[in-house]
Amino acid sequence: SNDPEGHSSGLLVCTGEQEKLQSFYCPVLGAAPQWCSFLDNITEELEEKDGALEQSAAGDDTGAVQTETVYEDYKFLTRAEIDTLGIQNLVGTPLLRGYMHGFFIHVGLYNRIRAVAKP
Repeated sequence: SNDPEGHSSGLLVCTGEQEKLQSFYCPVLGAAPQWCSFLDNITEELEEKDGALEQSAAGDDTGAVQTETVYEDYKFLTRAEIDTLGIQNLVGTPLLRGYMHGFFIHVGLYNRIRAVAKP
């Protein structure tokens, strides 16, 4: 299951007409490599969203289209902002979701923390 080279991952790297390589993630082919594991989190949340949309579509004939983003109720924080708010102890917990060069935190929790840190 440990595949640091990414030989059994769902990441595809393709050549094209431009200088840079194009990369695509296809979760059906395999999990994301360790260095971009955030793709698995996003994929899982999108699948949950799709399941919820299918359930609401099956029981709802109004035809309303829902346009939510995956992280609509989250705020992105950099490491410096985390240090400023004094919430370093939340790093590595489910309350802060690591993403690229920072973290996502639920907006409600962020507002409560900010109210205490900066009254």
